[in-house]
Amino acid sequence: MGKPRILAVDDDRTNLRLFELTLRGEYDVLSSSSGAEAVAICISEHVDLVLLDIMMPEVDGYQVCRFLKEHEKTRNIPVIFVSARDEVYDETAGLDLGAVDYITKPIVRATMKARIRTHLSLKKAREELEKKNELLEEYARLRDDVERITRHDLKGPLNAIINLPWLITAEPTPVSARQKEMLDLITEAGYRMLNMINSSLDMYKMETGTYVFAPNRVDIVPLLRRVIGDLTAHHSFPGVTCELVEPPAGGGTREVFFLGEEFLSYTMLSNLIHNALEASAPGETVRVSPAYQGEATTVAIHNHALVPAAIRGTFFDKYVTAGKAKGTGLGTYSARLIARTQGGDIVMASSEGQGTLVTVTLPSR
Repeated sequence: MGKPRILAVDDDRTNLRLFELTLRGEYDVLSSSSGAEAVAICISEHVDLVLLDIMMPEVDGYQVCRFLKEHEKTRNIPVIFVSARDEVYDETAGLDLGAVDYITKPIVRATMKARIRTHLSLKKAREELEKKNELLEEYARLRDDVERITRHDLKGPLNAIINLPWLITAEPTPVSARQKEMLDLITEAGYRMLNMINSSLDMYKMETGTYVFAPNRVDIVPLLRRVIGDLTAHHSFPGVTCELVEPPAGGGTREVFFLGEEFLSYTMLSNLIHNALEASAPGETVRVSPAYQGEATTVAIHNHALVPAAIRGTFFDKYVTAGKAKGTGLGTYSARLIARTQGGDIVMASSEGQGTLVTVTLPSR
């Protein structure tokens, strides 16, 4: 990038020479002795800042500044008035027209250079901020496009994937047992994909603070039975078992309730238990223990493996993963996001001899 370009405008050639000698080397200096010419230069050339005299024949400095601030191409060029007129009215009039500063003659060169540096820095910062705002607006449009695609464009074909197998089995021509099994697999895959789409939309809303939380009273024990059953039915964890340690029956019941959303909590617990099973070695057992603790409901998930030391401090951060060829680093991140959205939290402890304990805490009332 070249030097910043400054346009000095003054009908006094001596003053223009002073500007050139003071600023050359640090800046690329253009000169003009006419207001009309100055406007033409700003329109046709790239100009970073204008030093502008007020008292000029035909088109004065006020008129030049007014024109520059009224036109899209030139309105963001900083204008510093440089004038022998030192009345408060003159300075106020210049600033009201959109000038960023006012310097009185005779010029103190060090002061002028300091003010030029300040206003060029402010201009650069403003331009960078505008670029960032444009990027943010573009990201917002992109997010809207993604949400539209997931909400409408993907869900439309999924409707056919989920429902066509049922329509096929409802036809007069019977299907074989093997065909029925394959159709059921298609339906199941469709529902899994639908859940993934809904989960991704929910996670985006939770991240942006737009998720509408609607808690219900949920019994966590049957929820955990379903999570564990689904995980062991649809995934392979050779030689690893998962034990649900149900609370002792007190007063004839094993119910442990929490306040939350069942679908969100299923996703959260599934991610955490899947991680524990995947990290375990053959012959090991993952234990899942729900309980009441004061006014909170907890779920302790224990396995014998250690979380790698390199990621223990960032275990719940987005995209953090270790030792998984297909890991996305979203499982524990989304789990904690869900827990916090429901008014709870998740903590993890991992050490030699103790293994890893992930504890979910959710409000019970």
